[in-house]
Amino acid sequence: MRVLRILGGDDAARAAFATTLIAGLTRIGREVSVVAHAPIAGPLDRPGKDSHAHREAGAAAVAVVSGARWAIIQDRGERAQRPSLRQEISTLAPVDVVLALGYEEDLGDPINLEPDGSIRFVAMRVAPGEIDALCKHIARAP
Repeated sequence: MRVLRILGGDDAARAAFATTLIAGLTRIGREVSVVAHAPIAGPLDRPGKDSHAHREAGAAAVAVVSGARWAIIQDRGERAQRPSLRQEISTLAPVDVVLALGYEEDLGDPINLEPDGSIRFVAMRVAPGEIDALCKHIARAP
């Protein structure tokens, strides 16, 4: 599994770039997961849903499961520290590439969104319209 940290730009720019990169990587047959953190400690589910009612009633964790997808929502308390990127990745199913949006931890390779709109990845600089070249480069690397 290859970890790529998307750095630079604002949250919206990183999210948009990640969406484009996911589409390019899946187009060439790679499985991709994303780790992104919420800037606030607000709820990840919403009022009116059973999962929200169960959490509000005091459940430490709620698993929402269907045949197609599942999610686990865990309450760790308002003052708990965010888990490390390594811990977060360890909870994911194995995939080819994990994109970590905005993580500064020294894990995996950084992809930097530059102020001029170009993308810097390891020793290459890529223009915004050359995402397919970047995806092929990522797919070839170990």
